[in-house]
Amino acid sequence: MEKFIYKTKQEMGASASASAAQAIKEAIENKGRSNIILATGTSQIEMLKNLVATDGIDWPKVTMFHLDEYIALGAEHPASFRKFLKERFVDKVPDLQAVHFVNGNADDPQVECQRVGNIIAANPIDVALIGIGENGHLAFNDPPADFETEVPFIIVELDERCRNQQLGEGWFDTLEQVPQRAISMSIQQIMKSARLIVTVPDKRKAEAVRKALEGQVTPMCPASILQKHKNCKIFMDAEAASLLSGIKWSMKMAENQSNEYSKEYSEEGFWKKVKKHALKAGKEVIEKALMLFYCLQDKDTPKWAKGVIVAALGYFICPVDAIPDVVPVVGFADDLGVLVVALAMVAAHIKEEHKQKAKETLKTWFGDSE
Repeated sequence: MEKFIYKTKQEMGASASASAAQAIKEAIENKGRSNIILATGTSQIEMLKNLVATDGIDWPKVTMFHLDEYIALGAEHPASFRKFLKERFVDKVPDLQAVHFVNGNADDPQVECQRVGNIIAANPIDVALIGIGENGHLAFNDPPADFETEVPFIIVELDERCRNQQLGEGWFDTLEQVPQRAISMSIQQIMKSARLIVTVPDKRKAEAVRKALEGQVTPMCPASILQKHKNCKIFMDAEAASLLSGIKWSMKMAENQSNEYSKEYSEEGFWKKVKKHALKAGKEVIEKALMLFYCLQDKDTPKWAKGVIVAALGYFICPVDAIPDVVPVVGFADDLGVLVVALAMVAAHIKEEHKQKAKETLKTWFGDSE
């Protein structure tokens, strides 16, 4: 799982859409077509706005699947997910190869589950663009979610917190108007996607994000299963990520470059620590430190990101006896942990050339071994 954290939801959406566009293009290049899943809701608005404006995607080779839909809610209702995707995606791109909406108005919802389930079973998904709910749900799989069923689409009962989220986002005027049942893609079907791109903005999602990314994998937090996916990228704004380990520390570093760890940083001190302790620290720690260092040297890196990097590298080179056993503001005295948090915070500014320089420098101490 890769985590990317941005100061604003606009930056988050732009970066998530860029990753999605790359995945779609690669699938078309490799297979001649791409099958995608789209989610809905306010978390997806910025991402979709950027995705439909992306150049170079051969949309007529793309097939779109629909993640979930309310039962017995008309397709023209303001809260209809079909309406959401039609207006924000389908109508804004050239003719798609196919569009497979979930019909929540079907006479028999179970037959509709079988219909769309048969279609998706014959079309392996290249990339699913999804979000995380306030209650930790994926699609409409509220806790406790069914982690076992292999059925692609299922009928679910919506819990009150989920329904309150829909009310809070402004899709309905009263809680009574929010449907109590929906057709949802199952957890296992979502997890079958070759790539997952998860977009999560807003403070109201922070607790769910913390449990999903740092808690135990459990049906009580359905999104926690993302930890088990082999190719999952999670894009968050700073508010959604605010309860993750070390994030408050990183934000403080971004705003205050005169902190105690920043004062420890110098280029000479950095290289001295790296050269002296490379083998002892290990390849993973040194590679992350080098990526941050080369990003720091880049004139394109913004001031706030350099503040995060300087503080993290200052911590990295700080003498061991100068670091408390438990760092109050960080919560852990761990080089790797601090570097990982810093990398997540400045991920948008880590260029391929920074990664390549880090790899080349690594060879000095570790050779060509992977």
